Amino acid sequence: DDKLESNFLAKWLQSKWKDGTFNRICNRWVGQAAVPKAKLLDLYIPLPPLEEQKRIAAILNEQMAAVEKAKKAAQERLEAAKALPGAYLREVFPPEEDELPDGWEWVKLGDISDAIRGVTFASGTTSPIAKQGLIPCLTTSAVQQQTDWSTKRYIPENAVKNANQMLSVGDILVSTANSKALVGKSCLVDEIPFACTFGAFVTVIRPKPGVETNWVSRGLNSQEAKSFFYKAS
Repeated sequence: DDKLESNFLAKWLQSKWKDGTFNRICNRWVGQAAVPKAKLLDLYIPLPPLEEQKRIAAILNEQMAAVEKAKKAAQERLEAAKALPGAYLREVFPPEEDELPDGWEWVKLGDISDAIRGVTFASGTTSPIAKQGLIPCLTTSAVQQQTDWSTKRYIPENAVKNANQMLSVGDILVSTANSKALVGKSCLVDEIPFACTFGAFVTVIRPKPGVETNWVSRGLNSQEAKSFFYKAS
C-alpha cells in the first residue's frame, strides 16, 4: 500500500530547504553546490498515517495559497504607493506648455540657484576609513530618496579647491554622470552630520537666498525634470 502522500513530501522538502538542512549537507565547489543522493535519502522524515498526511498537506496548501495572495496584494499596494509621489508631483509641477496659475511664472533654474560641480580625485587616493589628511566625500551612490551618508569615501583634503565644494544644509545633490536611467536623480541635504564634500559625478544645486529649497528639490524630482535629464543624457 502507498505510505507517502506526494504533497506531504513536497511540503516537508520545502521545510528542509527553509531550515537550512540542504545547505548543511551539500557538497560545495567554486560557485556551485549539490546535495548528494545518499545524504538526501538518509534524512529522517516524520511519517503520520496516509490520511493524516493528506489532511496536513491540504491545510498547508491552503495556508501557502493565502500567503501568496497576501504577498501579491502587498506588492500591489507597494507599487501603488511608489506611484503616488510622481502623481502628486505631476499635479503641482506642470509641463512647460501648460498655463500657470495666477501669480506663477516660469524662471530658469540658473536664475534661482547655483550649480556647483564636485571635486575630482584619483581613485587610488581614496579610503573607506578616516585617516589624517582625508575628508569625507559623497558620490552618486549617496543620491537616494534621502542622502545616504553611509556611502561616504575619504579623499585627500587638498582635492577641495574652495568652500563652495563643501556641502551645506539645503543643497540638492544631483547625479549628473551615471547610467542613463539614473542621470538626474536627486535628493535634498536636510542635515550635515559631518563636514563633507562631493565628487565630480555629482552636481550640487544650491538655491539662492529667499528661494524655498524644498520647492526646488521637489521640482527636480518631477516628471518634467526626469524627462529632461533622460532626453539630455
